[in-house]
Amino acid sequence: MSTTEAGITEQNWAADQALHPETGTPVGAGTTGSEGEGLATFLAWFSIGLGTMQVAAPRRMTRLIGLRPTRQSSTVMQAMGLREIGHGVAILRDPGSATRVGARVGGDALDLALLGVALANSERPMRTLLAVGAVLGVTVLDVLGTKRAA
Repeated sequence: MSTTEAGITEQNWAADQALHPETGTPVGAGTTGSEGEGLATFLAWFSIGLGTMQVAAPRRMTRLIGLRPTRQSSTVMQAMGLREIGHGVAILRDPGSATRVGARVGGDALDLALLGVALANSERPMRTLLAVGAVLGVTVLDVLGTKRAA
């Protein structure tokens, strides 16, 4: 047993740490877990930020992806925003859960399907294609986060 500069023994320090509910290990213990939880936390806050924008400014977000805002497109945008916020909150509650992080991949599939439909009606198809590229990039992070959490 060693003592840190502050005079706290490693055993006492470990006893004070929060334990992960599924694994029983200290939260953040181990390189893969802390890296995976760090990515999961980033994805959670990204979801909350994006979702907040989609809920608060659906017409602006609709224009951002190249569509003319309508009542229907604004409603869909807000619904996707609420889904994003829900994913973010769920992940923050347990960033080590592969199920919660992996649920974002399903959301990405839904986003890509909706963007495919949007592309057919887009006033600015290049913006819609850029949105597709952004979702694909985030999907890579979501898959990586899911694998790290598993």
